[in-house]
Amino acid sequence: MPHRSDRSSSNFDPAVVRDTGIPELPLTEIRQRNREDIENVAAEFEVAPSLLRRWTAWLDDDSYWPSFSTVTHGEVYPAHQLMDGPVNLSVLDWTTAAIGDPARDFMFHHASVSASAFENTSARSVEAGGRIWPRFAEHCGELYSTPPVELGLYALQTGDPEHMSAARTQLNPQN
Repeated sequence: MPHRSDRSSSNFDPAVVRDTGIPELPLTEIRQRNREDIENVAAEFEVAPSLLRRWTAWLDDDSYWPSFSTVTHGEVYPAHQLMDGPVNLSVLDWTTAAIGDPARDFMFHHASVSASAFENTSARSVEAGGRIWPRFAEHCGELYSTPPVELGLYALQTGDPEHMSAARTQLNPQN
């Protein structure tokens, strides 16, 4: 049976896959890891104050965050979707699967469609058994704002001058 985009991995009960060996990331650990990653990057790069304020406010405010974890693919975007016109036949490459923040599977969609299209997708997901919370869309937007931190960490790991330059640009776009 074809999978529709509203029948995402977030509709799966985590208990079903818990014994498979995929990582399980408690939401408190995810938030703390994000906070530490931001601190580590900010210690090595100049980060725009507006980004630091944004990320801190997001991490400090419980209302952004879900109270539950789900199975997540982790990278649901067009390159990982097998489509037949408007029908999503499958989601490919599950190497980043985890039990954790449900927004991981919706953040790219949130960033690439209108607010009404995202609301429609969210409603279809709920109809199919998924769960959302009041600030789900906003949380997706905040999560989508953090790739500069990931790039900063990667640049620090590789030490590559091009990676360092790209990280500097993304972490402080006004410079």
